[in-house]
Amino acid sequence: MVLKLVNAGLVEDVSDLYNITAGDLIPLTAGKSKSAKQAEKIVNEIQFKKHRPFWRLINAPGDQVLVGEATAQLLAQHFEKLEKLMEASEEELLHVEGVGEQVAYSIVEYFQNPKNQELLRKLREGGVQEEMSKRPGGPWPARPSCSPAGSPAYPGTKPRPWSRPEGVR
Repeated sequence: MVLKLVNAGLVEDVSDLYNITAGDLIPLTAGKSKSAKQAEKIVNEIQFKKHRPFWRLINAPGDQVLVGEATAQLLAQHFEKLEKLMEASEEELLHVEGVGEQVAYSIVEYFQNPKNQELLRKLREGGVQEEMSKRPGGPWPARPSCSPAGSPAYPGTKPRPWSRPEGVR
């Protein structure tokens, strides 16, 4: 679907997705029954995605900014607003747990790039808003399924001994 949107000239960058209407999508889903209903469902999903946790916006640029999920959560907790993070110096970023010199440099470079500033401006104009996590006490571990009990992600827990389920040899 995204390729169809690009080919139709409706999407040039990710910010354009937030301005898509069901009317834009219906011709692209022609030939399928229930295309209007499908188009409306896609637009509703896009509208729902406008309200993202702040850390997801930090993590979104992928390899342009060397920030994983856990570090993005810590940055969001520390800076609280995108504007504050955008104005942060490398020295300020280094005060955040998990941020080293390379990560701090990549963040500053990303936000100083005029193309990225324009993209962020367009995202805001499209209605994308960052929201702070409601979880008291800080961010969730980035990947709880990869952090078993007894690991640093779950301090104070004890590893559970593995046992074979009943009836299995």
